[in-house]
Amino acid sequence: MRERWGPQWQRRRIVGAYQGNSFAIKGCTIELIAIVLLLVTAGLGIIPDAIGLFPKYFALAPLALAITLTPFGWCIILTGQSLVLYSRLNVMVQSKILLRSIIYLSITDTIIFSVPQIIVTFGSALTCNRRLPRFFNTWGKNTIDLFIVATLRLLRLYPIRSINVITIMMNISLLVLVYLNYFLIQSFPKTVLHATRLK
Repeated sequence: MRERWGPQWQRRRIVGAYQGNSFAIKGCTIELIAIVLLLVTAGLGIIPDAIGLFPKYFALAPLALAITLTPFGWCIILTGQSLVLYSRLNVMVQSKILLRSIIYLSITDTIIFSVPQIIVTFGSALTCNRRLPRFFNTWGKNTIDLFIVATLRLLRLYPIRSINVITIMMNISLLVLVYLNYFLIQSFPKTVLHATRLK
């Protein structure tokens, strides 16, 4: 037994870090770190979105805090989820043109939908203009519609059908709540739905 764990064993064991200079290993490492950070970022967006809903509906804090946290978290969730879906597509889709168009579409959607959502949220809550709350409701419905359509188009590229069916059913249930104007009820499942999609 001593011979096995003696000085000869210590000389034969692996000591030190990787000393090679492989570009492939470095590239894969950087890509893996980026994907993990995207997933963590998208997950962290759920926290301010969910926390912002409680003070808003139960009057636990000033309205300004709630309307700051909720759209901030929502934008992080949407952007993070789009990038996480894109990073997973990279494994299954080999067409560089399709991948490039999907990432450009994700970036454009983020700019087109997130910035007005933040402006309309603040405007409808903090001003006396009566048109903004109506526009807020319409804009929210259109944003969810277009986001779900984009998600469904991306799901066609994934081979696992059972997950796609579950995601489609969750999207339909969310749309029903949105169009029935159950804003309080749909806010919580919306956050859960997007958290589930990330998995």
